[in-house]
Amino acid sequence: MINLENVDGLVKTMPASNDEIRIVENEMNILLPETYKELLKYTNGFSTDSGLVIYGTDDIVERNLTLEVDEYAKGYIAIGDDSGDIVFLVSKDNTKKEVLSVGCGDMNPSNAKVVAYNLSKWLDDGCNLSGMNGENAAQTYNKYCNILLVDNPKGGLKDLVKIKNVLNVEMSSAEILKASKNLPFPIISNISYGKALNYLEKLNEFSQILQLEGLSK
Repeated sequence: MINLENVDGLVKTMPASNDEIRIVENEMNILLPETYKELLKYTNGFSTDSGLVIYGTDDIVERNLTLEVDEYAKGYIAIGDDSGDIVFLVSKDNTKKEVLSVGCGDMNPSNAKVVAYNLSKWLDDGCNLSGMNGENAAQTYNKYCNILLVDNPKGGLKDLVKIKNVLNVEMSSAEILKASKNLPFPIISNISYGKALNYLEKLNEFSQILQLEGLSK
């Protein structure tokens, strides 16, 4: 359920209709993330006194085309900006909930920083932008994270070994198999967010069982 009670200086709009959302999805040839669609049905985009703008159905297509998101941030959607140089991205993959911030002159997700590890929680917490300055992301989280194994792969040990090799995990296969009996567990810890994104891209087939865990400051 969308909750914007903690967003200071909120300027809402009328809710988007299912038809308006469907038109956007057809034009962009994607399915919008579920939380973002829930937001649009609550308010079709919004802005705040601090300069935060979350795009509605009237401008998300144009903004993504202008920012050339498909070319420079493939797999992501720009859902808003800070009325300056910072753009907010979310993954097209519904299993990935994080909100990223990146400079509009860069747009490379590998260089992005984490605003929040969950879009819904970011909204609930008031879309905090404190600490942002130019191309520096909000300081809600550190730039390091863990990759958690939250479920066992269908291929059992064979898939666990594949994950281990891609992540360059020092644990033995037997240790990983033992740890997988007590989920979730951090299969790799304290790595940079950009590096984690690269790993997860290589392990996209396991996106349902691997999750990021942000390290709070």
